[in-house]
Amino acid sequence: MKKMTFTAMAAVLICVCSWITIPFTIPFTMQTFAVFFAVLFLGGKNGIAAIALYLLMGMIGLPVFSGFRGGIGHLLGPTGGYIVGFLFTGIFYLMLEPFQKRVVSSDGLLLQAVLSSVTLQVPYGSLL
Repeated sequence: MKKMTFTAMAAVLICVCSWITIPFTIPFTMQTFAVFFAVLFLGGKNGIAAIALYLLMGMIGLPVFSGFRGGIGHLLGPTGGYIVGFLFTGIFYLMLEPFQKRVVSSDGLLLQAVLSSVTLQVPYGSLL
């Protein structure tokens, strides 16, 4: 029950962070931070469940994506690949978890998160 509550809270955190836009040369949201927080805090399986719950809420039309948008059409749009890439980032993180026991430092976790992002989120966002 406790893990289910944390998973739901992480999905809500991803939703809230997708609404927070950081003005920069190219504006970005805090969504990526929330995805990595969910995966690092909850672990691979529950982190993936939180990301999948976020995607499911968006697919059924709840305004959980950036700009208070929702619906499957948003996932099929120009930024949909990045959003779907979050799920694959969590899956890749889950695949790297057995190696995490060898490297228990914060540097190892950061390297694992960066590898997950670079290897999956960027290509999926560019290709989809």
